[in-house]
Amino acid sequence: YQRRVRGRQQSIMHLSFATLASILFFVFYSQCVEPTRYQTEVLVLGAGVAGITAAKTLHDSGIEDFIIVEATNKIGGRVRNAEFGGLNIELGANWIHGRLQDNVSNPIYKFAELYGLQGVLDGDDLVLYGPDGSLLTDLSRFDDYETAQALAVDLSEIRKSRGQADLRFSAALGLSGWTPRNAEEDFIDWFYHDNCFAETARITSTLYSYPAATYMDFGHDMYFIIDQRGYVYFLERLAAEFLDYPGDPRLHFNSFVTDIIYNDTSVTVITSNGTIYEAKYAIITFSLGVLQKGTLRYSPKLPVWKKEAILKFDMALYQKIFVKFPEAFWDNVTSILHVDKVKGWYPYAKNLNYNIDGSNILVFFLTDEFGFRAATIDKEKVKQDIMDILRKIYGEGIPEPLDILLPDWWTNPLFYGAYSNWPIDVSLQTFKNMISPYKTLHFSGEHTSQKYYGYVHGAYDSGVREGYIVASRVLSLPTCILARTGFLVVSNTVASKKRIEIQITTIERFTKSSFGNPQTDAVVHIELFNPNLDVLFSLSIPSGQGWAETETSYEFSPLTNCRNGQSLKNKLTYFFIDFSNPDYAQLQFISESSSLELDAIFGSNFPINARIYTNAYGCITAEYYQGTYTDSSLVSVL
Repeated sequence: YQRRVRGRQQSIMHLSFATLASILFFVFYSQCVEPTRYQTEVLVLGAGVAGITAAKTLHDSGIEDFIIVEATNKIGGRVRNAEFGGLNIELGANWIHGRLQDNVSNPIYKFAELYGLQGVLDGDDLVLYGPDGSLLTDLSRFDDYETAQALAVDLSEIRKSRGQADLRFSAALGLSGWTPRNAEEDFIDWFYHDNCFAETARITSTLYSYPAATYMDFGHDMYFIIDQRGYVYFLERLAAEFLDYPGDPRLHFNSFVTDIIYNDTSVTVITSNGTIYEAKYAIITFSLGVLQKGTLRYSPKLPVWKKEAILKFDMALYQKIFVKFPEAFWDNVTSILHVDKVKGWYPYAKNLNYNIDGSNILVFFLTDEFGFRAATIDKEKVKQDIMDILRKIYGEGIPEPLDILLPDWWTNPLFYGAYSNWPIDVSLQTFKNMISPYKTLHFSGEHTSQKYYGYVHGAYDSGVREGYIVASRVLSLPTCILARTGFLVVSNTVASKKRIEIQITTIERFTKSSFGNPQTDAVVHIELFNPNLDVLFSLSIPSGQGWAETETSYEFSPLTNCRNGQSLKNKLTYFFIDFSNPDYAQLQFISESSSLELDAIFGSNFPINARIYTNAYGCITAEYYQGTYTDSSLVSVL
């Protein structure tokens, strides 16, 4: 017995010495071997849509000294696919939201056309089942919701123009005649709102969510991607236009960023494998969920105003559940809708068989609390939940599923959610704080697109924006900041003329886009309107007509307005942009008519609102400027 004990003690001692020797060797080795280092002009952190787009924008601006650092082994980010049930299915982004309206195309749809990305338009071919599994045929309440939603959108525009406080969208709907009172109306509420924003109308901002710019700009077509090369194919083709994809030495895969060390002139990034990257600037395209989680270490820490802004926005979950069956026993329609006594309980399933015959796959969608539940419980329980609903609708004799797949977005440390949402009581200034560069750090991603947050084209939009801003810093060129701050002045001028003047703060005059390469489709849009949203005057200035050129001013005449049929010709005699001041561009509406004639149009002591926006690359646009038309000079600084 004593010999056995002594033998064990000697074995433990030998093991301890061996372990200690290994530790000492590792410490010695790590101190003696230099970590891998890379130096570059710009680091792009993340190879999703925003990251690849930002890098391409750097390339288009003549900058090739950049490195893209990606944690996974491929590009795409939340545009990601996998094999399931014999198909290549989309785990994340699946639709192109809006295609083309008034000759304005969703940029992602442009790529889909260019690269032949296959998809189908979502149709209205659907069925709706009630809590007891019976078919519901009276869909009139859907029309009632759409009417109330349109009124709520109008209310949002009016409140925005008057500078009034934000509302929960549920409150805006209530003021417009819609308050859900039963299970079917709860479902309709979910279908139109939660199904889009992945959070309830009680949480969502009215002013910054409605009207939805995506559908206003690109129309309401929903283009569902079924291409077996994957939705990411468009991004792979885009990357191949400027990278030796996939083997370009500037594309670093399997590099998980843990630390960002920055100052006024440089930034250092360290990955989990010890690799060190040094650059002048970094474009951080990580998801809002990652930024909020706090797993990324900054040195020094981000300022409080920046962290607060990041934390105030919501990272929502749109949970997909793919279920494969041996045969299709359900209705041959695009979508199967289910009303439950509990709002949001498995309300929507998409039938992949409708577009891919023989796939025998249903895709269920959950949001908010039930999405979180499904993401964190055993998938067998999720399967049982789904089968209980399907048996209620189609009977007890339906076959068991062959397989089930739940993409992991909520707990995945690379994402921590699906996409962002703008919650109530979060101001535009807070949004600006979130997206603003800080020292050598720039921020991109769908959550940084004011108009298109939550969408693939929002990620693309933010990549273009931040790519051009960083390019301007690298090349020491002026950055076009259109109407980021400013004020509207309405005052008397010499003689009987009236002047409506809008000063738009810029770092310098508007530059030609692409920093030397003309952007032929760039346009600045200007509107004047009253609080009732009657457009009194509107003007679109193409890039070739002055604003992007080097003239000190450009004059337009005659003027006409657009919507309410009241011509301003002979009222506002001419309009011009003055670039003589290097600090701002001055837009002037000049009238040689009498004061009374302008009073008739604008109203004496009546608010005037201006909206100025552009599609010019590198320009950050603001929406509204307000002032008051009076007989004496007045400046209203926003």
